[in-house]
Amino acid sequence: MGAEMSRIDIPMLHNDHIKWAACTLMELADCLGEIASRKNQTAVNRIFDARVAVYYARKVLRQYASDDIKGVRDNNHWNYD
Repeated sequence: MGAEMSRIDIPMLHNDHIKWAACTLMELADCLGEIASRKNQTAVNRIFDARVAVYYARKVLRQYASDDIKGVRDNNHWNYD
């Protein structure tokens, strides 16, 4: 699993994105807290589970804003192609 598994891009194109990000990040925080408190798993397993949780949060945020992001990219005035 590469480093991208532990990174999250948060789209901020309009107010709904802020609200959605807040909900998603609170849910992620609860999930990571639960993973961190597991005593019956090895550290490697907890890290793997945490990375998977971050990956899914990243996916949820990207999917929510995908149409908006595509619109911004398609209407990019700096694109001289």
